[in-house]
Amino acid sequence: MNPFQTAIAIISKPNAFLPKLRKEKGIQDAFLYFLLFAAIAVVFSAGVIMRQAIPSPFPLFFGLLFGFGISIAGIFISTGIIHLMFLLVRGKGAYEKTFQAAVYAKTPSMLLAPFQGVYYAIFGTGLLQILASLIVGIPVLIYQIHIALLFFAEVHKVTKMRSFVAAYVLPVLLAVSIALGIGIFAALIFLRSGGMLESWP
Repeated sequence: MNPFQTAIAIISKPNAFLPKLRKEKGIQDAFLYFLLFAAIAVVFSAGVIMRQAIPSPFPLFFGLLFGFGISIAGIFISTGIIHLMFLLVRGKGAYEKTFQAAVYAKTPSMLLAPFQGVYYAIFGTGLLQILASLIVGIPVLIYQIHIALLFFAEVHKVTKMRSFVAAYVLPVLLAVSIALGIGIFAALIFLRSGGMLESWP
């Protein structure tokens, strides 16, 4: 099954994809699958950047390369965080199974990304264009969450509710906690240095 057949299988019948997900070993297939669609998305996003009338191709090239690198780093980091969250809810899958589930569950948004790139390249990135994109993007995101819960529940042998808590609730709480911690720390440093009163003319 080539990557495009895999994508169609996931989108059309995610439940029927579960046997393949159970049997798959390692992260190689899932990683190559992600690389392919991430590269396609980056290439199509070039149209948006080119609308900015960049005088030289070098910023475009390095911008695309940087975006591709961020995508690769992001999938490993986000999967690592999600895997830790599944350990907290007694998930039984190994990291490689979390990685597989996370990558394959991204299929709806990865397939949508090239079309969004073309759409923004043609119509621009104004408020109306972004709203129109959201009308399509939100249902795609909801379906992606459905697939993710199905895949995570399968590989970790937990309920979909636990999958939702581990994959979405706990990471959000972690991010909010980190943001609050940084904010409180910055405020304490600011107050200890005298704050605005000392610097007021």
